[in-house]
Amino acid sequence: MPNKILLIYPKFHKVDFDAKSFPLGLLSMGTIFKQKGYEVKLIDFLVESEPMELLKNELDDNVLSVVISVMTPQILNAVEISGYVKKYNKDIAVVWGGIHPTLFPDQTIINPFIDYLIIGEGEISFLKLLKYFNGQEDINNIGGLIYKKDGQIIKNFEKDLIDLNDLPILDYSLLSPKTLKFDLMILNTSRGCPYRCTFCVNISLHNRAWRFQRAPKILDELDFIINKLGYKKLKFQEDNFFVGKPRVVEILAGIKDRGLKFQWLANCRVDYFRADFIDDEFLEQLKEAGCYKLMFGAESGSPRILDFLKKGITIEQIIKSAQMCQRHGIRANYSFMCALPTETKEERLMTLRLVDKLLAIGPMIEIISPQPYRPYPGDELAKLCEKMGYKFPDKLEDWPAVVAKSLDSSSSNLENFPWIKNPNEIRLQRVCSVIATSRKTLKDYIKRYPIYLAPFIMPFYFLEKLRWKMKYFGLPIEYSLFINLYWRTQKLRKRLFIK
Repeated sequence: MPNKILLIYPKFHKVDFDAKSFPLGLLSMGTIFKQKGYEVKLIDFLVESEPMELLKNELDDNVLSVVISVMTPQILNAVEISGYVKKYNKDIAVVWGGIHPTLFPDQTIINPFIDYLIIGEGEISFLKLLKYFNGQEDINNIGGLIYKKDGQIIKNFEKDLIDLNDLPILDYSLLSPKTLKFDLMILNTSRGCPYRCTFCVNISLHNRAWRFQRAPKILDELDFIINKLGYKKLKFQEDNFFVGKPRVVEILAGIKDRGLKFQWLANCRVDYFRADFIDDEFLEQLKEAGCYKLMFGAESGSPRILDFLKKGITIEQIIKSAQMCQRHGIRANYSFMCALPTETKEERLMTLRLVDKLLAIGPMIEIISPQPYRPYPGDELAKLCEKMGYKFPDKLEDWPAVVAKSLDSSSSNLENFPWIKNPNEIRLQRVCSVIATSRKTLKDYIKRYPIYLAPFIMPFYFLEKLRWKMKYFGLPIEYSLFINLYWRTQKLRKRLFIK
């Protein structure tokens, strides 16, 4: 009976960064599969130089299933991989999981290369599916499973959420040796978020129930990561590490008691900066425990937009959190959005002015420049978008084109937004904001690209700095030039400098 499971993390389609990935979902499942006696191989197409060759070498008569985790920018490569597997042996079960199949199950499962989908969390359901392949499980008992039968799409009942404390310490040996050389490890200690932001994918995933690992389990895993794997830097990847203060206090105490020496960062909310939660004393405790950066979703400089998004925060809280982090020497990173439904030009400029105020607080403040909003089906804001005329692609094969038309994997396809009249103005604003907020000098940009491009980069740099200062992004005649130059230099940089 075949016993090998191939876990695949596909590459992204047309992105503007050199990805450092930790496919934690696959790693969690792979750890469980391995403990249950399966032979497990995880292939990360984002980090391997010849990932398809690795896949070819692993395909043999012992392969029971190929499991692929898919986000939207990974669809093109995921379909290619699935097709290759089916061409090699049509009897190998190809199973997709991840955010995109969970959000778009119907249009995903009809692809002829995909046999099964597991929507939502996969640790328990995937294990049951493997048992079904071996004749040890009733397919009707596999929660969250979607498959095709006699030309019909079959959807199983929704499953219960798992207890995160039942999960084992991850088997990091499943990761690529290249991944283990990264200078930062990623860890999830909770899932879900109890807040009600109208744009959040957690709403679409019915994932507002915040579930967490208890402090002793977290500390055991931190001990392993720091003392066994040798990492000195870590990111708590979850949406909101600070939901429960008592848990955080226990973790901080445990870090101190165990003598764990490492730096870490985590996501937080600005409204936690108050007398009964994150005050000056607590910030000092965070810093003492190794916290060097907190990341916040500020989203907008418009009070009306913040209320519209149901963020539950104020401009004053945003500024206060920045001031306190600056005072205690903890980096504070703020992300913003733009191109939102109902957002006016003046409200967009209010966001940019708030960015300027934050940067003026001090060098510990970092800005993720305002990125165009991305609708997720099922959430409150996406439903409004559809009423305003926005259409999601109705075929799996149409999604790569949406990604390809965007500047990068995090930018929306603005031509599809009926409420946006001048898409290139928004795009140019983002270009200007990146230059203005990155704190990089002209010399930094010139060093980033081949020297012969310096004559093009210099005038563009000064023009965009001027546009940002004036907050004027009309007549974006240089945008097309930027796009062509940008992607050409990206390709040249990778060809010439990245080994």
